[in-house]
Amino acid sequence: MANYNLSSRQKMINLIYIILMAMLAINVSNDVMDGYSVLNKDCVVQSSHWMTANKALLDRLKKAGADSLYDKGLKIDSMTLRLIGFTNGLKERIAKQADKEKYVKGKLIKEEDLKSVPYIMLAPTQGNGRKLREDIDRMRTFVGENMKEIVARNIVMTYLNTEPEKNSMGTSFSWERESFSSLPAIGGILLINRIQESVLLSENMALRDLTLQAMSSDGDLKALNEANRIAAEQTGQDVSDIDEGGMENTGTVTDLYTGMSNKLDLFPGIPAKKLIMTTDNGKVRLKNNSWVIVPDNSSKANITVRRTNGKLLGKFSFNVRRIPDPTPYIQMGDIKYMGGVPVGRNRLGEIGHVGAQYSDGDMTVNFVVVGFETVFTGNDGKIVSLHSGSGRFTEQQLERIRGLKSGDKMYVTSITVKDSGGNHRETESITVIVN
Repeated sequence: MANYNLSSRQKMINLIYIILMAMLAINVSNDVMDGYSVLNKDCVVQSSHWMTANKALLDRLKKAGADSLYDKGLKIDSMTLRLIGFTNGLKERIAKQADKEKYVKGKLIKEEDLKSVPYIMLAPTQGNGRKLREDIDRMRTFVGENMKEIVARNIVMTYLNTEPEKNSMGTSFSWERESFSSLPAIGGILLINRIQESVLLSENMALRDLTLQAMSSDGDLKALNEANRIAAEQTGQDVSDIDEGGMENTGTVTDLYTGMSNKLDLFPGIPAKKLIMTTDNGKVRLKNNSWVIVPDNSSKANITVRRTNGKLLGKFSFNVRRIPDPTPYIQMGDIKYMGGVPVGRNRLGEIGHVGAQYSDGDMTVNFVVVGFETVFTGNDGKIVSLHSGSGRFTEQQLERIRGLKSGDKMYVTSITVKDSGGNHRETESITVIVN
């Protein structure tokens, strides 16, 4: 018998297949089923968040006024949209091939079907796996030629890598054959979802890089964080700590936000204690020698400013809106790790807490995390879900984290945050990849 060793990629695909078939054949516990449901839901939600974030980055790049860089951003966005549209079509075709006459758009009934994925992706008459690889390669080449930050570029090159792994004999199959030859219908769709997420994350990092290229010429670039979530910190403030006392808008006020303290610096030449401010939306108060307002609702806020002797100085009207959802992160030493980027096992010992922060360039807002779930998946396919009732990892969670090995993943999900008004909301998840 010939001696042939499967590549790591093929071993993982085979493992996924075995797990999925076992789930269909036996009565799997609710915890395991819930774990897989979380992963599938998380992938779709993450992709939606990345698309929204990428649109905002493209708008910011346009406002930067560097036309040549904006044109590159448009091309990267066009490549991304092409890939998303193509892969969405592939998922529907897999479902249609698997379900036959029972096919319903947007659904998959025969999850265990073994013929649909190889047929749609690998059949010579279809050739969709090859087309997908070529589109990914084109995007990888263009992005690699136009990103300047070396570490971020190398990460994107990893996300968009379609080089097949060689076995011990130095040979390999094509990327598409390694990826899609042995998957049931549900496995193929989950893998395509992950490819979409990688493409969107790569676009995000490329647009951030282009934006920083445009901004750096004006001296706005202050730092690149080690987690490669590249951000221009225009205020230069230290925002590393969770603000347990609430949130404050410390930027130049153009809009006000509900559920937080908005600093009002309307007459900088007059000491705040010599002013009196009133509003028809929420409350205004003097805090640390500055006036702040906490609006009650999202509409308008009219503010009247007088001197302490009653003399009218002016009336102001502001738009009031709900602050967008914050971005969650894991504090690892002095780094805010936001997920998606492989992290070395040595960094896991530096894990502190889960935080959440919103930043639009002019202001930074910290939310208080009141709870989250951790879902652990290993190469053995076992899934474990653990809960924390605060922003801190429990000892049970930390013990599990210390046992993670290279190739394992941890998902921090159901992250619930609270604003200073006591309102709760749930943020996107964090995917931790152990290098």
